[in-house]
Amino acid sequence: MPPTVHAKYGVEQPVQFVIKGGAVNLKNIRDWFQLSRALLDDVCYPEDSDGWSEGSDFKDGDTVTVTGAAIASAAAAQPQPGMPDTSRVQVAWLVPPNETTVPIEVISSPSALAAYLANPGARRIPVTAQFYSAAYYNDSVLAESKLVSADGSALPVLLSSLLQKEPSDCGSELTTSIAMHAFLDGVLGSLAQYSDVQLLFKISLNKAEGSTSSSVTKPRTRPDALLLSGNCTLLIGEDKQEGGMLGALKDVMGKFSGLSAIHYGPVGHILAYTAAGLQVQLHTVSLGQQQTQITHVTPVLDLKKPHHRMAFVLILAKVYLVLHRMAASLPELLHRFPLFKPLSTHSHTTLIFTPGQVTKHIACFGQFAAEHHTSFKELQAAYSAAETAGRAAAASSRPPWLASACDGPKLNASKDMYKVGLQPVGYRAAPTNEHELRGVALACCSGLAALHAATPPLVHRDIRQPNVVRLAGGAWLLIDLEQAAYAARLLPAGYRLSDWDDHTLERAQQQASQVGQQEASMLYTPLSDMYQLGKMLRGYGVAGLSPAASAFSAALIAKQLTAQDALQHPWLQQQ
Repeated sequence: MPPTVHAKYGVEQPVQFVIKGGAVNLKNIRDWFQLSRALLDDVCYPEDSDGWSEGSDFKDGDTVTVTGAAIASAAAAQPQPGMPDTSRVQVAWLVPPNETTVPIEVISSPSALAAYLANPGARRIPVTAQFYSAAYYNDSVLAESKLVSADGSALPVLLSSLLQKEPSDCGSELTTSIAMHAFLDGVLGSLAQYSDVQLLFKISLNKAEGSTSSSVTKPRTRPDALLLSGNCTLLIGEDKQEGGMLGALKDVMGKFSGLSAIHYGPVGHILAYTAAGLQVQLHTVSLGQQQTQITHVTPVLDLKKPHHRMAFVLILAKVYLVLHRMAASLPELLHRFPLFKPLSTHSHTTLIFTPGQVTKHIACFGQFAAEHHTSFKELQAAYSAAETAGRAAAASSRPPWLASACDGPKLNASKDMYKVGLQPVGYRAAPTNEHELRGVALACCSGLAALHAATPPLVHRDIRQPNVVRLAGGAWLLIDLEQAAYAARLLPAGYRLSDWDDHTLERAQQQASQVGQQEASMLYTPLSDMYQLGKMLRGYGVAGLSPAASAFSAALIAKQLTAQDALQHPWLQQQ
């Protein structure tokens, strides 16, 4: 197999690539990128590269930094000096002012979307006069039906560069990704820049999949391309080598198991593309289905063919309006987490939300455990208690109170990377009335009772509003067991998590002297959990609470109620 160049962080500026599979030289890299219309402004060699030339080899594992435009030179996209840029006028050919409203059924019905995309209407692609003349000479009917002659403003120059010749296909997923990014970012980005229909979005590429040493993003974890708007995933893409269209479609299907309507509201599906070599097809992935439902909404387009490149640009112009309608229709949530995009919550922890599951990775786990005074054994025990509680909940046909592990927890071979897959997945919400506040209290007391009843007893230690989420059916769930520990674990004086105060911990003078500590150590006990719960309930600031609700929080803060006692409290019994 010939050596290939894999993008480490995606096609952005600058771009970093990691050499995999052998040695390549600068000429190889320059050829590949020039063929894909990326103009190389500079190449940064490794630090020990003195005296390297065009034919010098990069070694396996070297990182190469390339800077330059991803589609066309910025200078080439500028109008001639003294001439106004008319891109905001020309964009009306792609986004006609009287055709910006997308019917609601288009974002909920795959058949309605397919019909919408199939009809370009009066849309034309504004191109330079030079390009139009050449296209008209080759096929006058095609040019007249798809193109309109414009000046040398930025938008016509960009679109002409996309249509002028077929993208390069060097037989790798990378070149497929480059071609798809050129069209997606070029067309959608230009419409966002020049049209009056404003859509804030970001295209994220995943060239780590299957080709990098990344310890977080593994093969088949996330798609090759994500389009995010409003921190919500609206479009995904899978890129393959020529002949891999079926594999791309299988990858899309394998990454979905039904999506919650809580996050998408009236948006009945998200968009997906599959690309193999220079062939591309658009699909929908329907939401709220137990079994993934994929519907083709365009025919397969071959970007080697000029008329298919033109058709793809016109389709993307309508896709832009569909994405805008989808983004505008999303329900408001307290916090929204995009699917498949790794999210760093702090220096060590990364979350990846996938349909029906969230996977948590903690790098440098030994350091994390030492800093937070816990251990892998204690986290295993906490998730074992959660699993037992989950089985009891299922047997009683009620929702779980604690997040359960569907994968792990486990450590890698070197024991420095922690991973756990969690279900069910809720969403951030805050109680707005006493009934909902009681639901939060019931879930937390029930979850804490399961931890406190373990042998030996466990404590959660991180009772905060962000760690209580709501499920689709309205129940509440206590999550994030990565701070859990044995209740008898001694903590050094001065150690605190972010929401602890002077009353959270209890002194352990006798135990401290037994282990030879000069200062009194502290204990986080089960009653510490209940104290933190009382503070959290008050912190929600729900107005108009009954005296019984206020008395319940006061008893928790006074450390007068264990979790089992709290479950018998008259206020919770009203649930």
